[in-house]
Amino acid sequence: MTTLAARAIAPFRPLPTPTDPGRLGAMQDARQRSGIVWLVAGVASAHLAGLQWPALAYGMVGWVWIALIGLVAVAMLTAGFAQLALLARAEPRRIPTATTAGALAVVGVLLAPAAGFLWIAFGMVHVLLPVAVGALGVALLALDPSMRAGMPRPAAGTLIGTVSAALLLGLGVLDAFVLLPMSLAPDVPLPAILAQLRAAGEDGGMWTPLAWAGMWLIAIALLGMGLLRNRRSQRGALGTLLAAGVVALFALPIVEFSIGMGVADTLATQGGMSTAFPAISLLAALLAALAAGLLIGARQR
Repeated sequence: MTTLAARAIAPFRPLPTPTDPGRLGAMQDARQRSGIVWLVAGVASAHLAGLQWPALAYGMVGWVWIALIGLVAVAMLTAGFAQLALLARAEPRRIPTATTAGALAVVGVLLAPAAGFLWIAFGMVHVLLPVAVGALGVALLALDPSMRAGMPRPAAGTLIGTVSAALLLGLGVLDAFVLLPMSLAPDVPLPAILAQLRAAGEDGGMWTPLAWAGMWLIAIALLGMGLLRNRRSQRGALGTLLAAGVVALFALPIVEFSIGMGVADTLATQGGMSTAFPAISLLAALLAALAAGLLIGARQR
């Protein structure tokens, strides 16, 4: 148990500053990457917490979900700021880099309460992100893999990451088609809800979750093939694909908006989110932490 605890805290334990310039540069580069990755994941998780304001309609339970997601975000932000502090202390010339990264993270956290508005205002980003991820996969497929010819293909990491990301997409589709309507109209059976939506002509938004899942599924498949062909590390492949799945879930409130409005208009109910969305967001925050740890570990190895 002591050995496991020591290994768990090893990445956060301050190391003696090497006198050799090469070793110092390598250690500082690793600290800088680690700090930035933790901060990005922490800010993303803070925005997941910011998307939970509709859950406050559920009373104290909503606050509990926000607090749990917030704790995950705080843990990653603490790790990131700690790494940047060590970076600046060991090498003062990197203070501007550490300060800039820290300031951007603070701004990101301060914007988290407005996450819902921001994701609606920049809705086109949700269309561009899977395109960008797919383009990255195509770029990796086009690169010459001979430079990493001695490395094994990350078959296990790619398979687990692709399946995990696909399951997250499936969870989002389930939330949109089943859990959201049942949460908004708990006294009406699901088949009756869907029938009334069709009769009222309010089922036009049903294609949106399928289009979202289809775009991301293609993008993740291309990314997985690119990582596999270029013989990236197991940790790197798994972490990258998990991160892609987490990013995809940020679009879920937008994807479900038309369905939620249709149910509210047809059955004269109040709008809102499904009772499962906070749990899905907590899962996404935890997976963001796992993806960050895998990506940091992959670069260190």
